[in-house]
Amino acid sequence: MKLKLLALTAAIVALAACNKGNDDQATAVNPASTPGTTAAPAAAPTPAPAVATAPAPTSQPDNTPLANYQAVDASDGRWPWLTYVSVAHAQGTPPSQEDLLNLFSGKYYNEHDTFKKHDLIATEWPVVQAQLKQYAGSYYAIPLGSRYSGLQVMMFAQPYDFASKSFPVSSVDNGNYINVQNVALVLKEDPSIARIPVSDENLARQIENMRSKSSLDLEGTLYIRIDGVTNGNQVHATVEHIHYDVYDRFIHLPGANKIAQADI
Repeated sequence: MKLKLLALTAAIVALAACNKGNDDQATAVNPASTPGTTAAPAAAPTPAPAVATAPAPTSQPDNTPLANYQAVDASDGRWPWLTYVSVAHAQGTPPSQEDLLNLFSGKYYNEHDTFKKHDLIATEWPVVQAQLKQYAGSYYAIPLGSRYSGLQVMMFAQPYDFASKSFPVSSVDNGNYINVQNVALVLKEDPSIARIPVSDENLARQIENMRSKSSLDLEGTLYIRIDGVTNGNQVHATVEHIHYDVYDRFIHLPGANKIAQADI
């Protein structure tokens, strides 16, 4: 069965729940190079196995160092990493080896010869086991931006706020982002911090001028903590931190430069 890619789009990504003091101010920067990506594991076209419903997760932010967050590859719009997270963190009876191979190995799923299918276990099962172990952790860093077919970010929809010296953005609180295997990432954050602080008036004027002309673009990294899995396919996570890179034009256009960055 042929996979149909599912592009997951978020209207506007907000700020995280960590208070970093002076670190949360946007600062001017030199042009940045294009961030690299790594290949994502293959995803099989079967839905995630259903397991017992877990207790409702809690979502209090913490102060885990950013170095402890594992980077994921969100360039694959199928988001296979999210399915690994859902299986690794789900409560109840774990799926069988057969279910997991059909879920994560396209080769195994698409092989109809029983003997060849059995032979594939030797090569495919260790890969699945390794990925499940890799995604058994709780802290992940997700790339944001139009160069990725996962979470995409639109720049500021509202003008500069002089009272808070920041650019308001909308919150991702209770946002749902679903991959091709029907696994949902349900995000939780404090909507009251949905802003990008810019205290430098010259920089704020520059950004506001571009915002008013709809010529800004935004990339960055979303740092999340996995809080639990419910219904077998709903991964609940708390936004702990966001790094923003602000560009002077759409990143796909020639000559796009990074003009500011902010860590919230």
